[in-house]
Amino acid sequence: MQNQLTIQIATLIFAGLPVSLIIIHILKKILSPYDPALANTTTICTELTGTLTKKDLLIRSLEFYPLSIKVHHKKDQIRVTNNKTNEEIQTGKAYLKKIESLHLAAITMNICEYKKIADIEKLINKFFLESGFGKHKIEHDYERIECLPTNAKKKLSSTVAIRNESKEIFTFTKGNPYAVLEKCTRIQIGDKKINITPQERKKLKNQFKRLNHDGQKLIAFAYKGLPRKRQQKYTESFSETDLIFLGTVGLANPLNTDLKETIQEAKEMGIHTVITTSQRERKARAAGIRLGIVNQNYFEIISGYDLEDMKDTRLQKILSNTDKSYIFARLKPKDKHRLYTELKKQKQVIAIANKEKGQGLKKIVTAIQNERAKKTNAKKFIFHSLSCKIAEVILITIAILLHAPLPLTITTILLLDITINLTLELSLRKSRDTSTKLRKHEFITLGILTGIFVSGVYYFSLMRYGWISNIDITTSTEISSKILTIVFAHLALSQILIAFSLQNNNTKICSKNLFSNQYLILTSIVSGLLIYIFTALLYLAQYTKFGKISTVDWQVIIFATFIFFLIGETQRLFNAKHDKDTEK
Repeated sequence: MQNQLTIQIATLIFAGLPVSLIIIHILKKILSPYDPALANTTTICTELTGTLTKKDLLIRSLEFYPLSIKVHHKKDQIRVTNNKTNEEIQTGKAYLKKIESLHLAAITMNICEYKKIADIEKLINKFFLESGFGKHKIEHDYERIECLPTNAKKKLSSTVAIRNESKEIFTFTKGNPYAVLEKCTRIQIGDKKINITPQERKKLKNQFKRLNHDGQKLIAFAYKGLPRKRQQKYTESFSETDLIFLGTVGLANPLNTDLKETIQEAKEMGIHTVITTSQRERKARAAGIRLGIVNQNYFEIISGYDLEDMKDTRLQKILSNTDKSYIFARLKPKDKHRLYTELKKQKQVIAIANKEKGQGLKKIVTAIQNERAKKTNAKKFIFHSLSCKIAEVILITIAILLHAPLPLTITTILLLDITINLTLELSLRKSRDTSTKLRKHEFITLGILTGIFVSGVYYFSLMRYGWISNIDITTSTEISSKILTIVFAHLALSQILIAFSLQNNNTKICSKNLFSNQYLILTSIVSGLLIYIFTALLYLAQYTKFGKISTVDWQVIIFATFIFFLIGETQRLFNAKHDKDTEK
């Protein structure tokens, strides 16, 4: 009697011992444990140039009324729209050589030099050269007479030059579009020069604003003819007034448009993306809106200059409003550090995207997805193991209370944990799904439900084979072996169903997500084969103590498993409806 009690207690202890979890914990270094910092990320702070946009500037547009020209660098083509007739053509860059205003702009670009934008000048000159405006020809045709003084505050530069063939003298001016326009009284349209009316001036300014909001840096061009008699000194008041406006060239860093999907994925994961850049506001605004980072109906741009005068309490209030989109532009390193510090004070877990440092936005979001998947999967296999343990404890406890033969032995418990549960739980680690909502109470419900069903199968099998409750009779070894086999088979099949249930707890098992985890499919097939091997091959009976069971026994096992499956599906449908109602 004492020996039997010891066996019962030992079996109960092993029933509650999560062997598979212990093995997985030992192997956690090999199985790549998740990074909590990445998995719990709530905010991504991203740089602009080189991360959201490509590093190199490209010419995107040319506006020389009435023509609007869009440049497609990949196709080496341009799209020309005549705003007067609404005609549109797709053609090559050689077409630009026909446009008189662009010819004058090309001359201006080559004649006028401003060291501060030397890189931009080089880029535009290259574009004009590719379009047929030869640099050497321009330098041959025109000779510089005088370069007028310029500075950053003035925002434009002018050069007086003479045309060698005709001896005509011109002022050629380029620079900030608003600054250039202020110096202009007429506009070149084809070969005509038309006075700029207040309405036309307003229209041009709106065009500048629109292109700036699109993230483009604009260089404007203007010129005028001067008297043929050369002056000893050309002053600004003489040379830079009453200019003729030609048009603008717009440049921008191309967007990494492939990030749109990545940014949407971050939103779906509940991650807030904030632009924190040293670049200008217009660039950050355009990139934020076009990539879907910024809600263009509810956003605010804060510059580094604003931050200098902003108190910490005000900044904390701004950062706490996650419904509003914020762009932080023209930031110095100390400004970024302050932002990161304030975000951390609000319990935000931040990741910093900077492709130049090898931490691109796509790479970070993918890493977060992987780590969150690992975190979710860790919960899945814990739930799976504990649900089995709860079921086994209930089963063994009922057997002890009924003074009935033990439905499981230490050997079969270890066999179930190491061969069935361990393989299923390892496959759950390979899931990429992070949308599964795992509730803490659900593994308890699963365990209790499994325990009730397997106990019912166990008790029904005892009755079938002649066991009488509360009467101490010796059950034959053959009957004990059959009951052991029935309980093992039903419990193992239930664990396969629970694994699929945890794969996506909010969707029916027989949904399109059934094959989303191929590792689980494979391990389920292997588990099914192992169940067959353990229960059908009698030469293993000396180790497993299993016995041969009849067709009726298999029908009982399959019927009970099917009912368990239907109840589980009902629970999943209820959970899905509950989640949908909660979202509403």
